Amino acid sequence: MALRLSAVLFCGLMLSSRAFAQNASIRDYTVPVSTVQNLRADFNFNYAASGSDLTGRNGRLGFTYKRFKDSLSFAYSIDAIGSGALNRDAGAARDTAQYATNLATRVKKYFLWGTAVFGFGDVNLDYDKRFDRPATAVTVGLGNGRFIDATSLARAVRVEEFLLREKAISDHLPKDDLIELGHIIGKEREYKERYGSTYRKWWFEAMERVIRASGVAPRGIGAGGILRINEVLFQQRVNDRFYGGEFSLGVNFQMTTAYRGISRRDPAAALGYCYAVPLGWRSQFDQRLEVSSPFTGRFGRLYSARLTSDFVYEVSNRVDFTVRDILRAERSQGQRRQMGNSFGTFFSFFVENKTNFIVGVQIDKVQREAWTRSFTMSLNYRLL
Repeated sequence: MALRLSAVLFCGLMLSSRAFAQNASIRDYTVPVSTVQNLRADFNFNYAASGSDLTGRNGRLGFTYKRFKDSLSFAYSIDAIGSGALNRDAGAARDTAQYATNLATRVKKYFLWGTAVFGFGDVNLDYDKRFDRPATAVTVGLGNGRFIDATSLARAVRVEEFLLREKAISDHLPKDDLIELGHIIGKEREYKERYGSTYRKWWFEAMERVIRASGVAPRGIGAGGILRINEVLFQQRVNDRFYGGEFSLGVNFQMTTAYRGISRRDPAAALGYCYAVPLGWRSQFDQRLEVSSPFTGRFGRLYSARLTSDFVYEVSNRVDFTVRDILRAERSQGQRRQMGNSFGTFFSFFVENKTNFIVGVQIDKVQREAWTRSFTMSLNYRLL
């Protein structure tokens, strides 16, 4: 944990000089409605070994869908993952096929207009080739907190940076104008729905009007400036930027078990906390804690806990560096406490046309078991 925190602080200090020149900070950006949607397809090949022994290799084709919306009175999120794989374990004579699906949804209703206190309902579904039926669970409870999607402002800052390089503008945009530029960039879907295939012309003109009105380009940014805007928005990658936090407490009910003949587990208390912190204009740190304990005579002594930490740094306009750490702890009936940790580092290379090539190394350690390391390469294509 100390190593992880030190790395984040180091990167934050390294990036602070870049952020200082800007007239706005990421937390200056607010919108009444934050919406994010993406659908990705990826293919990867994994090779894993423990010591000098091969423990497995597999090829996998997966789809990931994420949708998030947060308004003043209502919010929801959808996370869906589907995958199919061909695996061969050590000593196996042939490949085996597998497929799995996971769906996690959350609906939130804020009690008072504009406040951060909410009631929520979660639905989770898991299905695997080995299951008799989907395993489902429902959680209901209360919480407090909000998230703001500031990705559009990060894209506006990248546009400003390239216009300065092109000398299409004479200085950084004033704070209010930079934020307004971010708002217009965030309205791409509205322009697309209104103007159809020619929407970019009207969208870029709206951006140029804001830039001209700011006083840094009284005569406009010219054809070169328009080309730089197009390059940033369509030929480069800007990662999602969020800020905010959320705390929730509820009761989890298992609705169906994966195997027939197995009784449902007892209802459990479910606690969650997550937050997102942009560090400068090129990095993001997110962390999520999930803890549950069944309402039995051993409440608090039987538990399941998971802490996920992610750090993303944009090395360049086409290369991202990601660090992910997952710490798990669990104690179930009749079993000793079991802890495990997964630590991975990944480089993502933006190729072209929404395609990324990802290379990563992951190290896994489960208590009382040997270390496992794996090397991953995958192609990722963003469909939405």
